[in-house]
Amino acid sequence: MSFMLYKFGPTFNHADYCLSIENFWKINSCTWSFISGFNRACLNAGKTLLLTNVELPKIMTNNIEEFLEQTKIKTIEINRWIPTQNQSLEESE
Repeated sequence: MSFMLYKFGPTFNHADYCLSIENFWKINSCTWSFISGFNRACLNAGKTLLLTNVELPKIMTNNIEEFLEQTKIKTIEINRWIPTQNQSLEESE
């Protein structure tokens, strides 16, 4: 499942992030070539890739607070390292 994340909405500005909600931690759920290709597509569109895994509780409950406490969200932000862009940052440090 993929989304675009906007700060105020599409009528006000462009999205900063591409968000993919998957179970990337499952065996054979995706490959490095898939992540690399998806990241390249996001970068070409000027977006940062967020890979997000949502782990729901094994036992569902009607208590929303308990449900949210047991829900786990793992997020990885992926940026491509470009030597010419990062060189000036390294020299200033």
